[in-house]
Amino acid sequence: MAPGLVPAPPPAVVRPAGPPAAPHLRPEVALTVARAAAKEGHYQQALSVLRQALPQAGALAEILRLEAAQLELTRGRDPYPHLAPVLSPRAPAALRRRAEELSLQAVATLPLPKAKAWRTRALPAPLKRQVRGLLAQRQHDVAGMIQLLSEKPDDAVAFELARNLADKSVSRAQQELVARALFQAGHWQEARKVLARIPFQASEGFPLTFLRARTAYRLEAWEEAITWFALAELITTDPEEKASCWLFAARAWEQLGREDCAEKLYRQIVAQRPEAVEGWTGLLLLLARKDHGWQAVEVLAQAPPLVRQELTPRLCAALVWRGKLAPAQHLVAQSASSQPAFQLCRGVLALHLGQQEEAKRVLAQVLANPQAGRLRELLGLVLPWVAPGGSHPPTRDLGKLANLAVEGGVSTARQALLAALRQDPDLAPLFSGNLPPPALPPVVAGMLEAGFAEDVAMLLPHLLPQNTPSELAWSVAFLAEAGNFREAARLSEKLWSQVGPIPAFLLPDELLVRMFPKAFTRLLPEAASPFSGLLLALARQESRFDHRALSPVGARGLWQLMPATLARLAPELAGSSGEEAHRLLALRHLQASAKRLGSDPLLLAAAYNAGDAWVELWLGQDAAPHPLFALAVPYAETRSYLLAVTEGLFLFRHLE
Repeated sequence: MAPGLVPAPPPAVVRPAGPPAAPHLRPEVALTVARAAAKEGHYQQALSVLRQALPQAGALAEILRLEAAQLELTRGRDPYPHLAPVLSPRAPAALRRRAEELSLQAVATLPLPKAKAWRTRALPAPLKRQVRGLLAQRQHDVAGMIQLLSEKPDDAVAFELARNLADKSVSRAQQELVARALFQAGHWQEARKVLARIPFQASEGFPLTFLRARTAYRLEAWEEAITWFALAELITTDPEEKASCWLFAARAWEQLGREDCAEKLYRQIVAQRPEAVEGWTGLLLLLARKDHGWQAVEVLAQAPPLVRQELTPRLCAALVWRGKLAPAQHLVAQSASSQPAFQLCRGVLALHLGQQEEAKRVLAQVLANPQAGRLRELLGLVLPWVAPGGSHPPTRDLGKLANLAVEGGVSTARQALLAALRQDPDLAPLFSGNLPPPALPPVVAGMLEAGFAEDVAMLLPHLLPQNTPSELAWSVAFLAEAGNFREAARLSEKLWSQVGPIPAFLLPDELLVRMFPKAFTRLLPEAASPFSGLLLALARQESRFDHRALSPVGARGLWQLMPATLARLAPELAGSSGEEAHRLLALRHLQASAKRLGSDPLLLAAAYNAGDAWVELWLGQDAAPHPLFALAVPYAETRSYLLAVTEGLFLFRHLE
């Protein structure tokens, strides 16, 4: 080194320090800064920003807490301190739901000692049960799982526990408990395997034998089911339990083509339990299917008054649909029922008989009756949809619209309704091009300005404007575009209520595009046509567009597919939780049914709810699709289901 020269100090190593402390950042800005920091790996600084912004966050405090909880989980730390306030019943539903998801993620992924701390925390009862279930599974605690299963054997927690316990060595009573939970969850094959490991004993009680029978029945092992139902009926002395065995056995005999055996059991039910509607229903519809229409009318006359009142519309629908007009005409002449379902059958019968004026009068009365509810949607399948001719005065009056629909066709009534809606100052903006953005709450405006549209849609839908039709339509479009179809559909129904008690098939397309914008088609799988409208109608009815939905019987997702259905349609995809796989499975379900039943959406919807085999049975050999099929099926659940899906078909027809 040269004399007098002092070496320069080495350059300082500059390390990224993360974001500076920002106690006065607006919450949406703090959220932006925190996410940027987390993306660079500066989790502690991100948490610091969120904590400092929290006292002034106001309505966004829960959003910041959820963000902090997610950051803690990313670092393998317990997020409970951040989540506790958001788990309160006072927190908005969407935020509380997200907090529950993060709580379960914590229990599932944190090291076990940390996860076990959740067992003693103050949690909502359903969440606490889920936490206990997760912990029992993580610890392989068979006794704990059995305890939870005993407490409540028919919820989502029970289903997961039962699947975990299916191959465990447990007592006979516990095996029965596991099998019952698997059956309730729709895992019928798994339930059958567990039941096969429980040896039949002469002292076996009715519940277990009946479970064996029901499992075979759901798997369409009809002969096996009949054998078990016969054993169960011998075991019990309870008249109601005996009648249940006879009812299921009769239906199984029908599937085997043994209508004589089925009829004998149905007659046994009505003789022993005359108040049981199901027995009368099975007998009457069996007779109608066997072309014994007059005999069915005579049998109905012997039923108790309340049973006769309930079943008159059902038998009338079956007779008209099957073309047995003479006995149907006699039934109508003998009944003074004012039930909308009966009046609808009466009007359709008049159409078949060529009594046009009588048909128009009766059908207009049904259509004009708001008490008829979704039943009126069947008129959209009965009345002609001719192009409107001439001009008709605008009207929203339901009676006038009904007369227009039966006299000039559905399109005429829709045109008159649209003209009236255009004259309403509150509704007119819906039909005048792009809707201007409404005045937004400052919290929402700030979040949108910061680029958090998805967060607003998913976590703050309750803050979106919805006081006027225009605000509702804007919020629907925003939510659908951001992917919150569940909340978008809820607001769509609210917008519909602003129009009045108008059935879906009369709503003009210009309104439907505001209620259900094109973004809803993003829910559909590729190549969904020609099932697009039906898939959307099914999703609306099955889950209200909630892809996380889990039913009490184990059906999952937008289209509430049962595990047994998944295994049958696509074993390679049955374990997949991906939304695209779920969409594909729903489409495959409809395609498989269409190969057996044809393309009629009413039949496909019935098959989706009850199964292909039952729709084939109800149709019989020569019956063609008919709107009154929806009123003639024997299952109350399926009848209601078909009316709801028919409504949905009209709501989504503009998206096909």
